[in-house]
Amino acid sequence: MVTVESNIDRNNFIAQWEKTEWKSNEKEYDPNSNERLLFHKQNNFIYSIVELEIPDLERIILPHHHQDSIIVQPSGISLLNFGNKYINQVNDKKIDNSCLTRIRFLINDIIDNYNKKYTQGRFMYIAKNPDLAVKGHYSLPGIYCGSFHQFAAYSIWVQQFQFVPLRLFFVDTNMYAT
Repeated sequence: MVTVESNIDRNNFIAQWEKTEWKSNEKEYDPNSNERLLFHKQNNFIYSIVELEIPDLERIILPHHHQDSIIVQPSGISLLNFGNKYINQVNDKKIDNSCLTRIRFLINDIIDNYNKKYTQGRFMYIAKNPDLAVKGHYSLPGIYCGSFHQFAAYSIWVQQFQFVPLRLFFVDTNMYAT
């Protein structure tokens, strides 16, 4: 199971998410990100900072994705299986499309944040409840990614280099949260 490092409040979680979204070259939020961000602003969940360990890689499920040559079925795919399946395509510089370019760019972010104890992406979160991640994108049991490209990049990074724990956010429900 993921190791909880600390709890954070919702406003901090949302502020970090918004800061990351606006760092992109796009002039406005991605519509899918915006929908998820609004959902988190309107609800009160429990937010933690966690670290993923090797056993977690099989349980973490990437959402459905269909862009260029990267196709993840509607049921999703485990983080570990994604890396095994797509590492050659990501490494083949002769194949160039927007999805692969984004994954390659994000691998460099992970390398920049590597500190031998753990690494992290720009803004990554997981959830036990699939509706808290990317609603309607999973049918496999597991823990669910709140986005696609950064997790795909981490999966490839693990295949290329070595496993290092991933530090990220974890979202969960609490019926007693106010």
